[in-house]
Amino acid sequence: MNAKKLLIPLFITVLALCAVVAGLSLSGADRASAETSFEHTDHSGWTQLTAGGEISGGTEEAPSKYYLDSDLYLNEVLKIRGYTVLCLNGHKLHGKTGSYVIELTSTLVLCDCRTDSEHDYYVNDSGLYVFDDGTEDWDTAYSAAGEEKQGTIAGGVICGGVDSAISNSYGSLIMTGGNICGNTSGSPGGGVYVYGSSASFKMSGGR
Repeated sequence: MNAKKLLIPLFITVLALCAVVAGLSLSGADRASAETSFEHTDHSGWTQLTAGGEISGGTEEAPSKYYLDSDLYLNEVLKIRGYTVLCLNGHKLHGKTGSYVIELTSTLVLCDCRTDSEHDYYVNDSGLYVFDDGTEDWDTAYSAAGEEKQGTIAGGVICGGVDSAISNSYGSLIMTGGNICGNTSGSPGGGVYVYGSSASFKMSGGR
């Protein structure tokens, strides 16, 4: 058979495959755009998060929107029970309950509209970043650590969690910004613990 006749159907096949791949890429871009549609420059219409406890949340079409106006030290776990957007706003969400910081059974979009803030930490003997928890004990330990074990991190931070920072049993965590660090766990998932057949974690930004 003529070589040109063989090349024509092969070329058509390659074009078809490229079209399929392009379609998949566009679909992925559309999904990413939808997931990061909560970009903002101010918090008009948002609710300031001032304590832990249960947030009933909203729906995907009408989510509940919360933001941090300052560093927040929780005395109880923050429980997300409906579609919720949380902007760290460059601040620190610090768990002080001896448990995880956030318990997630619905959708949480985690974002951070400020990256110019800085938070001090020191590295302890276990290699853990330990952030300021507002106590004099931390100040003493920070000074004792020495410059070689001191550091800063830019942007909002979720820290201080024990048994993971975020526990996601059958919800959806969508992370577009901020930092999750300085948390511990005796089981897998010191940062984000995802378990259950319907639980998911999509990360397009932050660290």
